[in-house]
Amino acid sequence: VYASVEPQPAVGTITRYFCGQAAVCKVADPAPAAARRAALARALHNLRHRYLWVGVLERLADSLQLLTLQLPSFFGGLDVAAASRAHVRPVDSSAYPPAQPETLSKLARESANDLTVYRHALQLLECRP
Repeated sequence: VYASVEPQPAVGTITRYFCGQAAVCKVADPAPAAARRAALARALHNLRHRYLWVGVLERLADSLQLLTLQLPSFFGGLDVAAASRAHVRPVDSSAYPPAQPETLSKLARESANDLTVYRHALQLLECRP
């Protein structure tokens, strides 16, 4: 069924979260391109300037290490190695076959804003002390 569906670019769930409560963040999908760009710009700004820490699941150990440096009074004693393994499921635990390249391409077009926010979060993880 999904193969016959034309991708509709969306503001995105992650983008909406970091965008906040402004009107541009609440525009219904499929949103016009200008609204998607405005929500993305606000989300990227907020991610950089209003969040001390944002973790990235695929980089959980690095994310937790940064957390121990950013908030040592709360997380300074955290065993990063143990905590980063505590909620990881085995790589081969998925009962689903890998997605087809066409499906991944459609998802990337539909989720372009969220992918941009994700990449920005990765960059911040690299550059924050």
